[in-house]
Amino acid sequence: MKNRFESIISYLESFENVQITEPFKEYENFISGKIRIEESGVILEFETEIKPQYPFQSHEAETIRFINKELLHFNHVNADGSICIHTLHNSDLKSKLYFDIDSLKQWIKRYYVEVTQDKHYDHIVVTE
Repeated sequence: MKNRFESIISYLESFENVQITEPFKEYENFISGKIRIEESGVILEFETEIKPQYPFQSHEAETIRFINKELLHFNHVNADGSICIHTLHNSDLKSKLYFDIDSLKQWIKRYYVEVTQDKHYDHIVVTE
């Protein structure tokens, strides 16, 4: 049976248009590495950090972060370069990771490719 770390790597490798570009490492149950995602004809890389609580939230915050400091001038990017996405909750590790990757792809399409300018703050939520 795969442990949590091995499962996360396996799931990431199985998702369409997702490639691990820097091997993931585990340190005190924190997992980090780098992924490349292709969406709508563009390819972007993200440092990826996964906290020990994942797939659950911690203090009402997501426990996975996708970071690219070159994207700071786009909408819904935090000051540290992390992409601001909000996804469906799911206790199943594979499902939650799929929702998070899919939300990141939606962010790429909406804010990077289409350069959408929101009139108000808008949470991106992807339906099941």
